[in-house]
Amino acid sequence: DELLGTLGFTNQEESDTDLLAPPQAADLSLAATKPQARGRGISTYLTWHGLKEAQGDGFEICYTNWISPNFLAARHWPKFGFKNVAYRLAKRIDPMISWAK
Repeated sequence: DELLGTLGFTNQEESDTDLLAPPQAADLSLAATKPQARGRGISTYLTWHGLKEAQGDGFEICYTNWISPNFLAARHWPKFGFKNVAYRLAKRIDPMISWAK
């Protein structure tokens, strides 16, 4: 009677500005498992079930986006055939730099 994990798939609308999203793509935009429930196959079951449903709904591709330092995600998603396609680079600038002379 307790929610232990969840996945969320959305329909990724084709866009002229999103060069990474192909037509007929589903976006696996949410995935979470409570820490005490990890390692029990919950996410694996939900992922296979969700991918099967997405395929049945006519989606040809599913993509997801995770942050590289998230080691749980980096080990988990490739097991389902997800492959790295693009990397983001970000640089944080200390706001105090504006006070430097």
